[in-house]
Amino acid sequence: LYSLGITFYQLLAGHLPFQAGDDLEWVHCHIALTPPPLREAWPDCPLALGEVVMKLIAKAAEDRYQSAAGLLRDLIACEGMTPGESESFVPGRWDRSEQFHLPQALYGRRVQVAALLDAFEAVSEGATAMMLVKGHPGVGKTSLIAEIHKPIVRHRGYFISGKFDQYKRDIPYASLIQAFRELIGLLLTESEEALEAWRQRILGALGETAQVIVDLLPDVALIIGEQPPVPELDAAEADHRLTRALQDFV
Repeated sequence: LYSLGITFYQLLAGHLPFQAGDDLEWVHCHIALTPPPLREAWPDCPLALGEVVMKLIAKAAEDRYQSAAGLLRDLIACEGMTPGESESFVPGRWDRSEQFHLPQALYGRRVQVAALLDAFEAVSEGATAMMLVKGHPGVGKTSLIAEIHKPIVRHRGYFISGKFDQYKRDIPYASLIQAFRELIGLLLTESEEALEAWRQRILGALGETAQVIVDLLPDVALIIGEQPPVPELDAAEADHRLTRALQDFV
């Protein structure tokens, strides 16, 4: 239904509601930017029809149409509507979802969200910070942290996450591996010039220990290419080399 709204907007306005230069900017547009009202692009657009299209492409999923049936009923109602009726039209009046959906909104965490966003803004200007979020399982820690996703995309940054799973305690560095796999996936969507810059940065940081990270994160080889094997060491020295390589990689 969101995609249909974008299609309607383009058909009626003659252009897309957003303009972007690369994939990351497109993601930012769809996640964070509110498109200009349809009547700004097409002044003669009937008010009711414009309201229907804007409800289709609302930022919050719970604010959009929840069913094709509700949308169809509104479109039929728009046909032949007088200007007076159009001004009093309320989109979604008959829209009902056939499934139960929990809203994406976060409630009762305004202070905590503000603290996270303040820390992020400071970091984006060059500071360094670490935030610790505590709480019992299921209280919404992951949802709270996800609130900084939008400003990170706005600053053209990368949002990655790894979870300390109680059932994966036997896998060393499992959470870090999960997070860096996400990062590698994001980097592989970049241009060839950006990938080359990352290739040089990673190789410059790791040097002859690059294969240690490839053994831990095989997808890194998609960026830096095949690497020469590293010498075999005893357990203690190999552990020290891995720890050092991880620090250099981070």
